[in-house]
Amino acid sequence: MSKIEISEDGQIGSPFLNNIITVLAVSLTFGSIAWAADLLRAVGLVIYSEQYIGGMLTIALPLVYLAVPAGPGRHRQGPVPWYDIGFAIIGLLVAAFTAVRFPELTELVTLRPLDGMISGAVMMVLLIEGLRRCVGNTLTFVVIFFLAFALLGHLIPGVLQGRPVTFEKLVYYSAWDSSAILGIPMRIVTTIVVAFVLFGNLLFRSGGAAFFTDI
Repeated sequence: MSKIEISEDGQIGSPFLNNIITVLAVSLTFGSIAWAADLLRAVGLVIYSEQYIGGMLTIALPLVYLAVPAGPGRHRQGPVPWYDIGFAIIGLLVAAFTAVRFPELTELVTLRPLDGMISGAVMMVLLIEGLRRCVGNTLTFVVIFFLAFALLGHLIPGVLQGRPVTFEKLVYYSAWDSSAILGIPMRIVTTIVVAFVLFGNLLFRSGGAAFFTDI
């Protein structure tokens, strides 16, 4: 077994965690390829595309919190803090719950059951923090601004005035509707973007990039 070292500030360093990060990164890539090549259907697994996205988030959320630090920089240098390990586990559980329960809970937008509300709220918080770590503050503030606008837009006079939206409705709709978190943008990211980055790196590693540059 690998040795786990705990520093005085509560950070955990272990080759085992590094192996988990590698496995998650590889699994994310293979998951995208499997969906693009329709391998899931070939083995008899028929699921909604939103369930596939939930499955990819089950891989991506732990990967973000284990590999990307909360502070400056997009690549972790040193051990993983205990709270990031906790966030990674929570993200895995919530995303897996989303993938499994999507067919039932997406039909209950008007009823908004408690388990859907709690998991949806946790999912939103983890995604916003993950966005901040990976992209930075600018896009994160844009997302938060429009979430606030959805809640307070009915108080704005004039042509920008929106409909009244309760916090519960916003959270549940964002998490469980097929046009929100699990909608087209995330579908593009988990299919086209991942495949594009993969084959771009294959081209670079094989020397193809230099060939086209020379031309």
